[in-house]
Amino acid sequence: MLTQPAIFNLDGRFMAGWSADDKRVLSQAKETLSGELKGKLSTYCTHVKHHGGVNKSLRLLTRAIPGLLISVQNLPGFWGKQR
Repeated sequence: MLTQPAIFNLDGRFMAGWSADDKRVLSQAKETLSGELKGKLSTYCTHVKHHGGVNKSLRLLTRAIPGLLISVQNLPGFWGKQR
């Protein structure tokens, strides 16, 4: 059973601080779910590991909308994370 995590603000983003026991439970749940869902998730779910991430999302958008010019560098917050 999970306990209520400690919530804190880090650079304007809310974060959860889990206990060591909760981290173990979450890790085991992640492993179980990833095994169950393997091969069943669409490749368009770019937020899933090994499905392309932001770069694939941008490729799909530029193919779907001719003339769209966008790059990762233009996304809000990109340059703040690079420094």
